[in-house]
Amino acid sequence: MSKILTMLLSILGCVGFVNAENFILDVQQDTFIQASTKDTNFGSDTNTFVRSANPSQNWGRVGYYQFDISSITEAQLNAAVSAELTLHIQSLASTSGAGEIRVYGLTDSWDETALTWNTAPMKYINTYGDVTGSPAPLFDTADATHANLGIVAGEAYEMASANMLTFLRDAKAAGNDEVTFVVAPYNDPAANFGFYAYSKEEASGTKGASLLIADSGGLALTSVQVFGPSEIYEETTGQYTCLAFFDDGSTNDVTNTAIWSEDNDTTTISAGVLTAGAVDFSQTVTVAASYTYGTVTEDDAVTVTVNDRPVPPPPVVTTVLLNEDFEGTMTNFTWIVNVADAANSNAYSSTTGVNHATGAAEGSAAHVGDGLSASGDNTLAAGWIQANDLLVDPASNFTMTVDFKFEQESNYDDCQIFIGDLNGKSYYRLGLSESTDAQSAYLIEGGVRNGTALGVYAPALVDDTWYTATVGWDAAAETLTLHVEEVAGSSNVLIFASVLDGSGDKVSLKDLAAGGVQFGFGTFNDRASCDNVVIAGTALRTLTDPSFTEDFENGGIAHFTWVMNSVTSINENAISTINGVNHETGAEEGTALHVGDGLVSIDNHQASGWALWDGVSVDPKYDFVLVADVKYENEGGYDDALLFVGDMDDKSYYRLSLGENDVSKQMWAVTNGVKYGLVTNTNGTQTATLPPTVYYTGSSLADDTWYTTMVEWDADTESMSFSVSGLSGSGSSSFSDVLLDGSSSNNPAFMSMAASGVQFGFGTFNDRASFDNMAVYVFLPPFNPDDLAYDIIDITSSNMTISIDAAEGLTYELQWDENLMIAPTWAPVEVVATTGTNTVHTFNLPDTGAATSFFRLIAK
Repeated sequence: MSKILTMLLSILGCVGFVNAENFILDVQQDTFIQASTKDTNFGSDTNTFVRSANPSQNWGRVGYYQFDISSITEAQLNAAVSAELTLHIQSLASTSGAGEIRVYGLTDSWDETALTWNTAPMKYINTYGDVTGSPAPLFDTADATHANLGIVAGEAYEMASANMLTFLRDAKAAGNDEVTFVVAPYNDPAANFGFYAYSKEEASGTKGASLLIADSGGLALTSVQVFGPSEIYEETTGQYTCLAFFDDGSTNDVTNTAIWSEDNDTTTISAGVLTAGAVDFSQTVTVAASYTYGTVTEDDAVTVTVNDRPVPPPPVVTTVLLNEDFEGTMTNFTWIVNVADAANSNAYSSTTGVNHATGAAEGSAAHVGDGLSASGDNTLAAGWIQANDLLVDPASNFTMTVDFKFEQESNYDDCQIFIGDLNGKSYYRLGLSESTDAQSAYLIEGGVRNGTALGVYAPALVDDTWYTATVGWDAAAETLTLHVEEVAGSSNVLIFASVLDGSGDKVSLKDLAAGGVQFGFGTFNDRASCDNVVIAGTALRTLTDPSFTEDFENGGIAHFTWVMNSVTSINENAISTINGVNHETGAEEGTALHVGDGLVSIDNHQASGWALWDGVSVDPKYDFVLVADVKYENEGGYDDALLFVGDMDDKSYYRLSLGENDVSKQMWAVTNGVKYGLVTNTNGTQTATLPPTVYYTGSSLADDTWYTTMVEWDADTESMSFSVSGLSGSGSSSFSDVLLDGSSSNNPAFMSMAASGVQFGFGTFNDRASFDNMAVYVFLPPFNPDDLAYDIIDITSSNMTISIDAAEGLTYELQWDENLMIAPTWAPVEVVATTGTNTVHTFNLPDTGAATSFFRLIAK
């Protein structure tokens, strides 16, 4: 209510006249009821509280606002054109929640000093649907945030509808002069949605609820007209306006108060905004508006065409990075647990496959879903199989083709395709199902699904039928496409496209998966199969040809030295061998490194020691990945295993902990042998004043279980990622892209910390742990001949030639080294001195016979 209306109210009392025809009524009684305290009365409170919540939480609150309309005649109500309830918002229940505001009408008598949840005549509060038998609301908003609904702390919030006016007319005609508006929130699922509104008991006495009944002022409505675009594209919106025309020649924009409707299942409309969903072909919709002024109602409608936006074909990409038909091997994919309470370690298995060309049953396929129970989170898939060691550049085009089917189990049988940063749980999920409303694309960031689907596509698919899905990414247009057809079919069953350009919730894959796109195939909690997976694109990095490896067969333990971190109670024989593990199958096999025998408790801020990988050192200006299989033994509480990356000689490193206790899943910085932020108190005890650099997210880990760990260092962004997953599919944890650049108090710069070389250690606090199948992959930047002017160029190919425009008067020397050490021994391969004018010279990179060769070219 405006300041002018408030001033008039204070002068004219409870019933005010504005422009001689409008009525403004102050609230006569106001209070709220609360589900958690069903016998408590709040009639004397200085605010009313309206809030939704999950019924099991019993937080629901409903507002009651009663007005006396005895001073208004039935004729005056019939001549009125609108009824508007105004509340003055004190504060919000939450700034993050979203929901609807619903208003109901009530003519029963009640007393604000006695009303409680148990005695209230109406309590329409239910976060998962209307109470059985409840009437339709007189006023209902869209499902939106407080801000989008205009609910702002310190400001007035108005609710008006033709149905509210009709309720007042019907109440008056029935002889009821005491009318109540019941304000109840609604949301699904519960999101702590609601607000505090001032009551009439507020100190100034001017911020209580009010009711405005506006008269026609003698005008008569003659017609309405709807304006707006005659066509829109699918998955877009169009704004439509309704103008009212009166007998005096005036007009009024009534878009927000008109009653809007449409007649197409793929569209919705609210306040004149038409939202079109995905369509498979262009179709029409009738957009209509109805407006009542006084006793006169007028209607108008327009026909709108919703165009099927042409879905571009997938890009043509010829470089195949993965071609997997699951014949004879299942090891190129790993089962990843996404929702711990739904996942079974045996959910990944083999089944009968399909011939991609003919559609006939043939060979083997991957099968997911055996033993999965109903997921505890219906917004996330239970898990997926993920292509191992493959990262595709999102700055380039790529395609992924897969044959798939889902089995008949019940309703909503499904399979899901995952594209993005799967290790970091940030990706796009493309749902394929027998139910149309389950066929949708969603964005998931950090393991949390965005509430709005990017699109819903039709028609629904059929159980136990093989289909081919092709996902394409056009990097220049930032467009993700999905084409589905029956295996060996000749036409698409469904198609979908979404421009992921960073606008709104459409995060570009270039940002979502900047460190490389990963691919997965899974299900919510059903059974699905996939076969003939072909991924084509530009590899960002693949974990092949490691720079350093160790599987501890043939005396590999000799390459490790036990380093005592403290001389207190340390056993110098704490390093030995034990039964190892097959990295591909998880079965016991061969030999592994074992640490911890004979260790007893020491300072709980420091590890007892570690096995140092001798002779392995990596320059931190290069990206690298450390992979190792790890397990810790059951001894008692807080059993653990530790990974160390940094300058181990200087005892300055980052320590990554794996433990059976969730509090152990953390990374700490250690400098010069002291945990970062550790202080010694006057009584000799030690306290960590800083938190760990990062805690890991994910499920708990278990004793005596082999896990695969991966540490990834991105030198350009100075960030580190870490992931853990069970070799048998049990348990996983991770963190991604944690800055180690010295920008915060607990993340000293890794570049400086390990400037003399990154070393790797494997240890424990005072328990027993085993390590096997270690590998370090080092990624050098691509060779660029233009960089020759900058003296040294690092390159990593073993079968290529380099042609340069050799400048006059310079000597070029091609060198190589077998290991990428901090202080390598570079051996000359070819030396060329240029004389006279510039010449073109080609260097042939030789086969050195080494497992890994690193080359560089120096201009002198």
